[in-house]
Amino acid sequence: DVDGSYSGYKEARNEIREANNVNFIGFGFHTLNLSRIIEENCLNGNKKILATASGIEGRRIEEIDQLTSGKLNSGNMKNVNAVQFANNFLIGL
Repeated sequence: DVDGSYSGYKEARNEIREANNVNFIGFGFHTLNLSRIIEENCLNGNKKILATASGIEGRRIEEIDQLTSGKLNSGNMKNVNAVQFANNFLIGL
C-alpha cells in the first residue's frame, strides 16, 4: 500500500495513541514506515516510548528524533537486539 491508507495502519495508530507504553522492536525505522506510524500525532501524550536501534547510526537516530519531534531519540532508542531489549527493558513493565 503506497499511500498508507491500508486499514492496518489506522489500527496501529489507534493502538499506539491509546497505549501508555510503546515499544518498537525490530522496526527498522524506514522513513516511509515511520511516517505512516507517526501520522495523526499518535506518539503525543505522556507515553513511555522505547525502541531497539541495533545497527542504526547516530546520524539516523538524529533524523528519527527530528521526524518524531523528539519522541524517539538517543535516550530511548537502545542499541540492542530484541532478546537483549526484552531482558533489559521489558521485564517489570
